[in-house]
Amino acid sequence: WDKNKNLFMAARDTIGIIPLYKGWGKDGSVCFASELKALHKLCHRYELFPPGHVYDSKSDERRLFYTPKWWDGDKVPTEDIELLTLREAFEHSVVSHMMSDV
Repeated sequence: WDKNKNLFMAARDTIGIIPLYKGWGKDGSVCFASELKALHKLCHRYELFPPGHVYDSKSDERRLFYTPKWWDGDKVPTEDIELLTLREAFEHSVVSHMMSDV
């Protein structure tokens, strides 16, 4: 919250590893939470906030703030993938994200 500018901003990480949800209260309020269940009692409508975006309460708009270099299809790796290495990396990532970061 920026008291001088009377606004707040919310942003989601660039590739969407950590979830972020935006909700709207019946009174016109806007809420954000990393867990959807936190918005159920407060909001009548909610959505998944997209990765790499920032919300500005003053303009009530969201915009893309980051486009990763790998987003360009011309820069996608073309070498063969070692499937066992990919599986191990994927399993490691899943296990490490099973821990709560709250």
